[in-house]
Amino acid sequence: MTQMETPCLLLDMDYVDTNLKAMNDWLVHANTKLLQQQQQQQQQQQQQQQHANLPRHIRIRLQIKAHKCSELYRYQAESHKSHLNGVSVSSVTEAEHLLTNQSRLQSSSNSSVVDIDDILLSTVIVDLDKMDRFLRLLYRQQDTRGKMRSLSFVADDAFQIHLWNFVIRQFHESTYASTDSRPPRLGFF
Repeated sequence: MTQMETPCLLLDMDYVDTNLKAMNDWLVHANTKLLQQQQQQQQQQQQQQQHANLPRHIRIRLQIKAHKCSELYRYQAESHKSHLNGVSVSSVTEAEHLLTNQSRLQSSSNSSVVDIDDILLSTVIVDLDKMDRFLRLLYRQQDTRGKMRSLSFVADDAFQIHLWNFVIRQFHESTYASTDSRPPRLGFF
């Protein structure tokens, strides 16, 4: 070694072979694992396709009361869209916020956005101004399919139902008096 010019490369071929074997073993293991993952993904996709062809009987309604976050609602809705039956809000303000942010989420999202076309107001309200604001949500930005939004609300006694009937009748008379179009669907729970 004293006759070699420096700098020079000196290798212990036993270490080189050990390292090459270790790397090769890792590559074989990693590729085997990758192949298994790909096969599992294909099986999952086949199961999802088979599941998508089954009739839907169990549906969910997302509740935004706890998180009050339209981005999280969109994320939840996208992951459950084949089982989604709308959204449940606990206040008119939550519904307004959700619909206001829907257009922003649609423009900023690269993935398909689930339209907010069915809203359930899950708390009882008897304030006429809030009732009117809730009914006006029917006309805020129809969903991307052009489908009219469906609004539902909870009423737990006859007075509330009577009050809602009165407000809805007044709302429809003032809104549809000059048009031949049919009023949107509203429901009681």
